[in-house]
Amino acid sequence: MTALDEYVRLEATGLWRENEDEPWREVLVSFGNSSLVLSDFRERALTHWALAAIVPAEETPHATRFAPDPESTELLEISDPEMITAIRTVTERARHRQSEPASRRSLKPFVYLLLLTVLVAGALYLPGVLRDRAFAMIPPERAALLGSDIAESYAGERCRYRPGHRGIAQIRQRAGVEGARAPLVVQAEKPFIARLPGGQTLLSAVLVEEAASPEALAGWLILADEYTTKDTVLFQLMHQKSTLEVLNFLFSGEIATADKRWMANAFATTPPPPNPLVIETVRARLAARNIPEEDFLTHLQRRHPSLRLLRVAEPRKDAVDMLTDQAWIAVQSICLGF
Repeated sequence: MTALDEYVRLEATGLWRENEDEPWREVLVSFGNSSLVLSDFRERALTHWALAAIVPAEETPHATRFAPDPESTELLEISDPEMITAIRTVTERARHRQSEPASRRSLKPFVYLLLLTVLVAGALYLPGVLRDRAFAMIPPERAALLGSDIAESYAGERCRYRPGHRGIAQIRQRAGVEGARAPLVVQAEKPFIARLPGGQTLLSAVLVEEAASPEALAGWLILADEYTTKDTVLFQLMHQKSTLEVLNFLFSGEIATADKRWMANAFATTPPPPNPLVIETVRARLAARNIPEEDFLTHLQRRHPSLRLLRVAEPRKDAVDMLTDQAWIAVQSICLGF
């Protein structure tokens, strides 16, 4: 029996804070296949923490606080002694397993060997379908870990100005972009917004600076929220790889450092214009939240001139400002001192 098997049915309540500016929230804490799962009391997953990355952040006589990685301001406070012991035991084992040589981790359960056999046979006839399936079969916690790796491979410095992040959190809440981890804002030469494996958003500070208003940035955040798995750089990478390379990824779950670097650099390229249906969905979500769309559509068409002119809806008279002028200045200065 592994450490994870021993605690797989263990649950406890804890206090979770997404960042320093957010209030503490009571959540359910349990173990997934290779992640710590934080859920609300309707058992809807709020976030997954990769076990190998979790670190203790602070200890008191009655509780221990954990973070998803050493640099994160996201915290989970646990007072249940059994759950504290379980998290320490399982995360230590996960880190040890991750540090083992690949040769010692190559043995997989029989079901994976059987699956691999089926995929090899299918690869002879349906390589495109195989690549789609390869991406779909990545567990959420593994995808989140890959997303963190890609973000770490990106050369741009992270922007950490807290008032700016607080303003973005207000925009996300007002725009109804909830349930995902806060976006990573980075220094970059070009404007972009991208979806990382695992669902987190990578946002270029240039795009933030170009946005004419909080409403324009809200449109971009909603657009990223509408991205599917096929809009991620990992999906693009899978479709550039040979069948054997895809199978190797399925079997090992590992991605070469050079490929991570390629995915990170792919953010600097100009993506194709969003699908018109997706744009209409974004417009509908803006309208439902009573957020004017004009600034977003103007910015979108400036970045993608090939888009046909979009007719802007008449602004509603009851629309209210999303942020104060001071808060918006903080957002556009988010890389101040990065």
